This record gives sequence, C-alpha cells and structure tokens, in this order.
Amino acid sequence: MANDFTKRPIEQFAKLNVLCGCGMHHEVTTKKLDFSGDIEEKLPDAIAQLLPTGNVLLVTEEDLYIPYARRAEKAIRNDYLVTVHLFQSGFTPDVKDCGRLLNYGDGVGMVIAYGGGGVCDVAKYYASLYALPLVTVCCSPHAGDVLSPYALLHAGDGMKRMRAKAPDLFFLDTHAIEKAPQRLVAAGYGRVASMAVAVFDASFRLALRGGYYCQSIVNLCNHAISLALAEGEGLIAGNSESRLVLCKSLAYLGLIEQMIAPHHLSGGEQGVAELLKKQCRLYGGEAAFQAAMRLIPLYKHYFEQEITALLPPPDYARRAELLEQLMGVSQKEYLVEVIRREPVNEGVEAHVINEYRKDFLSSLTALEANILRATTVFRRIYPDRGKLAAEAVSAGALRLAVGLGAELSEQYTMLTYLRDAGLLDELLSEEQV
Repeated sequence: MANDFTKRPIEQFAKLNVLCGCGMHHEVTTKKLDFSGDIEEKLPDAIAQLLPTGNVLLVTEEDLYIPYARRAEKAIRNDYLVTVHLFQSGFTPDVKDCGRLLNYGDGVGMVIAYGGGGVCDVAKYYASLYALPLVTVCCSPHAGDVLSPYALLHAGDGMKRMRAKAPDLFFLDTHAIEKAPQRLVAAGYGRVASMAVAVFDASFRLALRGGYYCQSIVNLCNHAISLALAEGEGLIAGNSESRLVLCKSLAYLGLIEQMIAPHHLSGGEQGVAELLKKQCRLYGGEAAFQAAMRLIPLYKHYFEQEITALLPPPDYARRAELLEQLMGVSQKEYLVEVIRREPVNEGVEAHVINEYRKDFLSSLTALEANILRATTVFRRIYPDRGKLAAEAVSAGALRLAVGLGAELSEQYTMLTYLRDAGLLDELLSEEQV
C-alpha cells in the first residue's frame, strides 16, 4: 500500500523503516531529528547514547567557532575530551581534508560536524571511512544535503558524489539560523524550489524509459517544495519561523536521499547548476534556481511546437573540449562514456513524446507559473532585491551551462533527450528562450 509521508511530522522520520507500495523498503538511519535549537541542554544526553565516554572530534569553520560552535563544545567538555578542527571559512571540501583528520590518531570515538554543507560533507565521508558515530549540528538555511548519505567532495578532476554516512543524530541550531545572512536564505529557498525540475524529469523519465518511480516519495518532495514556497513573504521579512520551515523543507530533501537512491529523483537542473557554480561563483541553491528558471520555460517551449526536421547529432568532441576546459573532465573518459551509452529507439521515443505531449505541457505550464512567482520572492529575499545575484549570471554563461548540463547529470532527463535529439542548440538559439 502507498504511504502518505506528508502527514508525518518531520521529527518522526527518525529511524523510519517501512515497506512502500512501490515495492521498496524506505529507511532512515538517522536516529534523532531535533529542530528545537536547545543544543546546550540536549546534546550531552543525546551523544551519550552513542559514546558514553571518550574522545570527540569537533569539525567546524573558523568564523563559526567562537559565535556558535564553541557553545556545543562547552556543553560536552565536562564529559568528553574534545579536539577541535577548524577549516578555513569558505573552504572547498576535498577528499584530502578527510586525510588531514587522520592526524588526530586512532583515539577519536565520535565526530561532531558543526556547520553547513562543506563541513558536513567532509565529516560524513571521514566518519564513514572509519565507522565512527556522527552528530551533525546544522547552522545554515542553505544546507540541503546534510542528512544525505552522500558527500560532495573535490577529488582529482572535479567535484564527485561519494557514498558516505548519514548523521546518526541531527540538530538544528536555530540561534545561528536566525543570524544567517539573507543570501543563504535565498540560496536555500532556491534549492528547494528548483526540485520542481527534478520532479518533472522523474515523470518524464518514467514515461520515456520506465524504471523505478515512487509516487509517495514524489508527493513528499512536492510537500517540501510547497512548504518553502508558502513562506515567501516571511523569508523576505527575515521571520525566524519562516526560516525554520525552510530548514525543515531542506531536511526533507536529505531524508529522501536516505529513503531512495538520489538518481531516482534527480533532474536536469543539477548538471546546469554545477556549471553555473563553477563559472559564476554562486551558492549551490542559487545556481540550481537559476537553472530551474531557464529549464522549465525551455522544456515547455519544446512541447508547444512540432519539430519534424532531421537534425544533426550533437558535436560530442566539442562538448568534451568544453567540459575539460570548464570542469577538468578528461576528454578521453568522457568520450568513452559516450561510446558506452545505450542506443535509443528514436521511433519509440518520438511516439511516447507525442502520446504524452499534452500532459507534459500542462504540467510545465503550471510549473512555469509557480517558478515565476518564486522568482519574485527569490529576488526580494536579497537585501539588494537580487541585483548582484542577477548580474552574476551572464547570458553566455547560462547558455553554455544549459547546453552542457546534460553531460553532468546523474540520470536521464529531458535535457538529455533534447541533447541526443539534436534539439538543444536549436531551442537555445531561439530568441524567446
């Protein structure tokens, strides 16, 4: 039978293990989800269940330690030997950072990550390598992946998603969330709103190629999006309750990645966002929202017209050159992957597209209206009403990111379809797009 996860308070997702109507067991390994903010009072008793006594490694960033993270350290200092590792503020999380944590020796019995996505990614990967209990104290209204069992780390020729350890215990530091700059709030809002592309791409993928799909998970994702979008005015005003709702919406996304493999609910916005982050120095949520703002109208525009001309295939050699220049991706490895791709049945795909054209167009029309409303909120959250954020993304950078985004997506999306059909360059060249 189907599960209505939208009726379950987020705190009750801790230790979830249910058999869903989709045929999969959905499991959450995190044992505690606490959004109350009473860190000093609750942290000692909570971590004692994982490690009664011993050495604790507290990982955080320099600018977070004195105003925020030191409170967590003081709360447990009487019962544990605490070692603090400070990363430089704004650092890029790297696999090598996990190696640096090895300098603290074999005596570490637990890791506490205090911060946002970067700190938590390093801590998750380190804890998974050495089978250590992990406690996450989130202080960012942009950190959407801290509950995910994956870590996004720089390794070799670029950023890679590594299998890691989801936190055993999760706490939200509401005091730090209230103090967070509005730009991080806008990025968090953008991160959640952009998931509308992933939801659409999941339905597109199901219609075109079949595969795993869980309506209960899709409903939960839509629920998270709706919660965040409903708090638009409060986020613009800096309301603390609205920020708390946004953090819960982001937490749902991390929990979903524990419940199903992330590629089952991924969209074309991910690859586009990776390229925009690299070119324009944006937060992940800012880049993802910029991607969603362009992809939804692009997708919709395709379904509004009939394209019958025989178009040439993509220039994969040129794509390989650009990806190497922009992202450090090896041309040889990329082209080998192109050769390995499964052949497509163009006749079947064309039939399916025509069969579902009206349904897809209807969905995208509604999404376009939602993203337009969200765009107004997104801009107004910024103190300058989004002036600098808009200027950071040039038309050329955006066009290039959309043109190459399918190469960096983990799963087949509509952007992949447009690329393979040779339609992407034509659509991007049209003035209204």
